[in-house]
Amino acid sequence: VVKTGQEQVWFDHDKAVKKWQELGITPHISGRGSSESGICIPLKTGKKTLGVLSIQSYQKNAFDRSFLDAVRTLSSQVAPAIDNAKLFLEGERIRTHMEGLIASSLDAVISIDSNRRVTVFNKQAEEMFGYASNEMMGKKVAILYEKNDEAREIWDIVHAQGKIVRREVSFKHKNGTKIPVILSAISIRNIDGGEIGQAGFMHARLVVDQLRALIDANRAISNTLERKTVLQQIMDSAIAAFPAAEKGAIHLYDERKGELVAEACKGYSDEVAKFVTLKPGEGRAGWVFEQNEPLVVQNVHEDELPPCPSRRSCPRRCCRGPQPFRRSPA
Repeated sequence: VVKTGQEQVWFDHDKAVKKWQELGITPHISGRGSSESGICIPLKTGKKTLGVLSIQSYQKNAFDRSFLDAVRTLSSQVAPAIDNAKLFLEGERIRTHMEGLIASSLDAVISIDSNRRVTVFNKQAEEMFGYASNEMMGKKVAILYEKNDEAREIWDIVHAQGKIVRREVSFKHKNGTKIPVILSAISIRNIDGGEIGQAGFMHARLVVDQLRALIDANRAISNTLERKTVLQQIMDSAIAAFPAAEKGAIHLYDERKGELVAEACKGYSDEVAKFVTLKPGEGRAGWVFEQNEPLVVQNVHEDELPPCPSRRSCPRRCCRGPQPFRRSPA
């Protein structure tokens, strides 16, 4: 039946044997003997045979014509159901795989339906825009754009061309601040080619600038052995990587002088860079050098040095208690 796609129906085994011999069918008989009546109907979707629906009895003439018609009707419903189940399971597998990719993506991923309402909003999107996923589900994606017209324009381009690649777009955070973003997007279509939505993949423009700056710094290290030049290019690249930064310095310890000297700086005058030096434990840079710990200061005019971890036994000046910062390139 699977090979030919043709059903086999018999109501008397002995009468059926001759026909089976002509067709090259060799019956397999169980311990209880042969099936006297039987119906074997192919389960087909289009030209494809998925399997066989088989109903048998040890009695002759166990089935009548009305029962046969009922089985035929059942088989016509079973085959599409099996096909749909396979598609559903495959769809579930693909969906689970895609959800894993979206969750682990370094990019913010947002998917919208044909009404431009959000259907996917991954963790990176939450971090970028400040909204929780459940806040954005079902909302119009236009609320994330700085300009509503741009949201409409991008939809139209992706709809017409199928995709958009690395476009600079201005979005806005939940708190209203502007977010420069590099956006790529694709059209999502069903098997008939109809558009059912779009998906956008984006990362902050800042990240691109930071990577470019770090690449420049790496190139500087690779292209020259002159220490002063290398340090200055690293300093310039570091400031470029973080637009909020206005000035900075790289201090190196001079063992002969016993002091930290600014070997490279950005945003300070040459006079300041040349003459301002720090003792270990003095100022922020001195504290970081001595304690070998990073330090983040939220307010340079008010924050004081944190107490030394070894305050009771350490004789250095940092252990005399929190010290006011001396204003310097540190």
